[in-house]
Amino acid sequence: MDIYGIQLEIMLVLLGVAGLLVNVCVPRLSVRGVAGILAGSVGALFLYSLMMQPIPALFYKQLLLAGTGVALLLAMDSPSIRAQGAEFFSLMLFAAAGMLLLVSVNDFICLFVALETVTLCFYVMTAFPSGSNRDAVVLEAGIKYLVMGAVSASLTIYGISYIYGATGHTGFEAVRESMMQGGGTAAAYRFGFLLVLLGVGFKLAMVPLQLWAPDVYQGAPTPATAFLASCSKVAGFVLLLRLINAGLLPQGRDSLILIGVLAGITLLYGTLGALAQMDLKRLLGYSSIAHAGYLLMGLAAGTVAGRVAVSYYLTQYLFTVLCAFLVISAVANATGQTGRAVLRGLYQRSPLLALALFAAMMSLAGVPPLSGALGKFFILLELVKQGGVMGYGLAGLGALSAVISLVFYVGVLRSAFTASNADELTIPVPLTTRLAIGICLAVMLILGVWPHLLM
Repeated sequence: MDIYGIQLEIMLVLLGVAGLLVNVCVPRLSVRGVAGILAGSVGALFLYSLMMQPIPALFYKQLLLAGTGVALLLAMDSPSIRAQGAEFFSLMLFAAAGMLLLVSVNDFICLFVALETVTLCFYVMTAFPSGSNRDAVVLEAGIKYLVMGAVSASLTIYGISYIYGATGHTGFEAVRESMMQGGGTAAAYRFGFLLVLLGVGFKLAMVPLQLWAPDVYQGAPTPATAFLASCSKVAGFVLLLRLINAGLLPQGRDSLILIGVLAGITLLYGTLGALAQMDLKRLLGYSSIAHAGYLLMGLAAGTVAGRVAVSYYLTQYLFTVLCAFLVISAVANATGQTGRAVLRGLYQRSPLLALALFAAMMSLAGVPPLSGALGKFFILLELVKQGGVMGYGLAGLGALSAVISLVFYVGVLRSAFTASNADELTIPVPLTTRLAIGICLAVMLILGVWPHLLM
């Protein structure tokens, strides 16, 4: 076994175990202190990864480490999470280890194990008690995620069994060779890959397994929602990229047409569903579905340039959505609410949070010079280059959706920049949250102005 290739995953697991042990063995150390140590350790691990020799998917592992570090900073400033102990932070590290493994797997059995490692951790995090009167809502979100997760796991393992039956292998390379020899044209393989696609689609909030997203985003603790919306989505799409790059997509134009159809439906569902939302977390749940549609469009282009555009989109989206949740978390910690109305007068109560929210919403909407604008542009440009009914149709749908999305993103900002009552208190922003916001803002601006640094 190549231990060097999975050392980052091993270190994350050891850090998670260490967090649990320190929490028990050193009772004088506060939960916030344990979380700070873990966040600092993940930061050190990220810096170490920059000095590593090239290994498969190293860039994506570094991206997930950076996202996990920011998410830890967000979670450590949540009083409701800290009140329950350090278990939540260890669960984040165990989930991160599963994500890092997920983006570098080369076997369908390992794929299932890594996918379920991530999902099992999120089962607990989405239902994590807060010690408040919202525990019933949180538990409901956890149950919904559990039920839909069980369905997706069944689809995935059933699909893997069909792939094994069609090719006699589970390793990516062996399956690809069997496909080239004719095994991949069998109906059983196509059906199996479709089931795996649907199972992975649960992680992406892709139609038809998207129904859980708005409810879970709204009901789950904000740190769990932020981690789910950012790193989990990135890991799921990188897994799809890995399957396509490994040559496992069933041969023929039909596969790309299917992905294109799913992309269009997913984009429309998310965009139209977000229009009527008044809760910020629920709105971002529908927004997450819409962005999954954009990412699927990049895959539907069927080109290397399209997959590069997806990688760029994923990188900027991770930091953009984390920035949005950093603001929502700070406001929720101060007010206990996540509705649009609670944002009233945010620019007066915390200029930094108002600036961060403005940047995040404009980037999600695709407004220059922020990175979200180029993310959409690269994907739509590649679709136009491909031409045809599907290429032009998806590009037009993507452009229309971007215009419609301005309605709800600007609506959020209108709430934040509306004058408040004079007696409303200033919202405190801890140093760690300021640091995390600074990182996210820097990435959004740098990638929006100098995309060649990443491309």
